[in-house]
Amino acid sequence: MAKQIKAIKCPQCGSTQVDGTGEDRYRCRSCSTEFWLDSDDITIHHKHEYVGMPTPTMGEDFLKKHKRWVYLISAGFVLLFFFGSTLSSLCSRETMVTSNVRDVLPSSSIYDRYRWDLEGLFPFIDRKGNPIIMTWGKREPVVGRSESKDGYFALSVDPDTKKIVKSQAMPEVKEIKSAEARELADGRLYLIINKQKLYEINRTTYELREVTPAEDFPQIEELSKGIAEIDFYSADEEGLSLMTNLGKKYVLYPIIGKLYSDKTVWQQFSITPPSASTYTAFTFSSNDRIDYPDELIQLVKYQYRWQVGYPQDEPRFGWQKDYGGSGIFTDRSPYKKVFVLDWTRERSRLVSYQDFTPDAYYFSPKVLHYDAEQVLIAFRPTIASDSPYTYQCLDARTAEVKWTLQEEASSGSRLSVSRALRYKGGYLLTGYRDCKKITPSGKVAYELKVYDLINGEENN
Repeated sequence: MAKQIKAIKCPQCGSTQVDGTGEDRYRCRSCSTEFWLDSDDITIHHKHEYVGMPTPTMGEDFLKKHKRWVYLISAGFVLLFFFGSTLSSLCSRETMVTSNVRDVLPSSSIYDRYRWDLEGLFPFIDRKGNPIIMTWGKREPVVGRSESKDGYFALSVDPDTKKIVKSQAMPEVKEIKSAEARELADGRLYLIINKQKLYEINRTTYELREVTPAEDFPQIEELSKGIAEIDFYSADEEGLSLMTNLGKKYVLYPIIGKLYSDKTVWQQFSITPPSASTYTAFTFSSNDRIDYPDELIQLVKYQYRWQVGYPQDEPRFGWQKDYGGSGIFTDRSPYKKVFVLDWTRERSRLVSYQDFTPDAYYFSPKVLHYDAEQVLIAFRPTIASDSPYTYQCLDARTAEVKWTLQEEASSGSRLSVSRALRYKGGYLLTGYRDCKKITPSGKVAYELKVYDLINGEENN
C-alpha cells in the first residue's frame, strides 16, 4: 500500500518538529520520542526516552552487559533500607536510652559523669584527725537532662586521698546566691546558705543537719515566730545575726543559748563572763592611720579574759594619737601616743600584749593559724605590690622561726588563702577553689585543684 502522510506529529507530545533517523523512522526534537511507520496499517509505533534518566525498560542484552552493576546497586538499596530502619528505631528510643544508659554502660562512660557548679571551700578536721574539705553547689548530667539527677549537693573531699567521701543532696535548696561556713569555739561547724538556711556539719559523718532556731533553742521565746533572715555576726565570730518573721533583729550566741538585741550586744563586750579564763592570741597591728605612717607593723601576742561562747571583741593595735575621748581636735589639742586605746582595752578585756618579733618587717600580713605551740603567718617581704607572699612558721612561745616558704612568683601578688588548718600531716591551706598542703618541715606536699578533682579533671 502506498504511504500517504500529510503531516508527521509526535505521538507523545504532538510536536511536528521531528527529524528522520532512518527508513520510516523519526525522533521528536521536543521530547526525544522515537517512532516509525507501519506500511500496512499506517500504525505509528513509538518509544519515549526520559531526558537525563535511565531508560525504564532494559532488554536482555543490557542485563547481560551490566549485570554486575545491577547487583551492586540492588545491594546498596537493601543496605540503605536496613540502616535507615535502624536509625529510625534508635531515634524513637532516645528518651528511654538517656534515662537508662547508666544501667547498661560502664561507669567510665560519659553518661555517668556530672558537671558541678561549686561555691567555695570549707576545710575542717574530722573526729579522726583527718582533713576534710566541704564544698557545695549544683550538679547537672554531662549528657542529656534528667531532673532526678540535677540538684544542689554538699560534697566532702579528703584532700590527702583525693577522694569524695560524702555526697549529700539538698532538695530544699533551689539556688545558691550566697554560702558561708564557720567554726565556733566549741568546735561546732555551721553553714549558712542564702541567709535563710542554717546547717550544722557533723564531723564524723560529714552530714548536714538543718538547724531550726525555734526548735534547737526552745527556751528563747523570741525565736518561736520563725526566722526570716540569718547570717554570721560580723563583729564577733561566735554570734549569729538574725531577723525574726516579725522584723525584730537579734544576735544569737548558740554555745551559751543567749539572745541579745543588736543594740544591747555591744554592752556585753566589756562585761567579764562569770567563769572567764585568760587566753592567748596573735594578730598584726595596723598602720592605716595617718598619725604615724612610718611605724612598723607588729606581730602582737596578747592575753585577754573570756569564756567560751560569750561575746568577745578583738582588740585593735596600731600607733595613734589619743586625745582622751571623742570630739573635734586640732594640732594644738593635747594628746598622747598610744599603741592601743583605753576603750579598746576595756571592751576586749585585754590583760597584756607584746611585740612578738621586734624589728621584723611585714607588708600586707595575715595570721593564718595559731595554737599553743605554733603560729603560721603570711606576708610580703617588701612593699612592692607584686612581690610574692612568704609563709613562715614560728614557735608560739619563743618566736623562733621553724621554717619559711616563699610562693612562686607566678602565683600572683594576691594572697588567696582564706583558711588554714594544722593537723598531724602539717598545714592545709585553702582558697576559693584549691588547696595546698605544707609538711611539718615546711615543704609543699601537694597542690590540689579541688573543683577539677570533683569534675574528674585532676591528673594525679
